[in-house]
This record gives sequence, structure tokens and C-alpha cells, in this order.
Amino acid sequence: MINRLLKNQTKVINRIDEIIALEFGDEILADTTTLNFLRFMKIKNEFILNYFNDQFTINNLLDVLNRFDNLILPVSTNECLTMIDKIDFKNNSDFAEILLNYFKNNQKKIYINIDKKNYEICITNQNLKKIENQITLYIENKTSNSFDNFIYGR
Repeated sequence: MINRLLKNQTKVINRIDEIIALEFGDEILADTTTLNFLRFMKIKNEFILNYFNDQFTINNLLDVLNRFDNLILPVSTNECLTMIDKIDFKNNSDFAEILLNYFKNNQKKIYINIDKKNYEICITNQNLKKIENQITLYIENKTSNSFDNFIYGR
């Protein structure tokens, strides 16, 4: 697999190797097994990131959020110092749009307007990670054919 990529995608592999060397040090390039694993993961992550940036939509995020039994999150009007209510955002398209902007723009906080009042959604890192993991699984599924074609030439 890597030999085919080295032959057919030399520029891509060289660029990935430069990134790997910067991240892990030049000595990693001598360990062929580890290097090939890291190449594979970097390519896979690039497919996921490109799909997320270029094709992932609010409807995709709603599909992801619907995988959860519920998505009950506390809301606050004072920077999450006091939780005033808990709301299930599972099928909420406004929340999906706000969350997508949060992920794509690296925002620090999530705000939503409900009944003409602004609330901060108090989402924990653990809950964000669960959502991110489901997004990654969703995108892996969506990109599996193109990824396999790129890697294995299918």
C-alpha cells in the first residue's frame, strides 16, 4: 500500500513525512513501521478534516446528534456560574447550526437565543468530546470509499 503511494503520490507522502518529522523528530523517519502507520493516520485525518471543512453540513450534524438518546445540556445567563435550566438539544436545528459554527470557527463559548433571551449552553469537555467522536465516525463512514480508493487504489 505505502509503496504504491510512494510511487503514485510522491508529493503527498513527502509533505506528510515533513509534517511527521516536525511533529516527532527526524529519527522517526528511520522506523519504517511507525512511519507507515503515522502516514496512514495523517492521510486518514486529512480526509476527515477536508470533508468536515468542505462538505459537513448542519443536516449531517443533525444526523450525528440524533444518534444520541438525548442531548440534555444546562443553560445559563451568567457564564455558567448558575444553571437555570436543562434543555434537550437533540433535534434542535438552531443548536446544530451554532455547534457547527463553534467547531468550524474554534469559538470558546456556545450561545443560543430562546424566546428572545440569550443563554450560554454549558457543555462540558466530555460532552464535546462525545459529539466530536460521533462526528469523526460519521465522516469516516462517509469518506471510506474515497479513502480506500486513495490508499489501496480500488
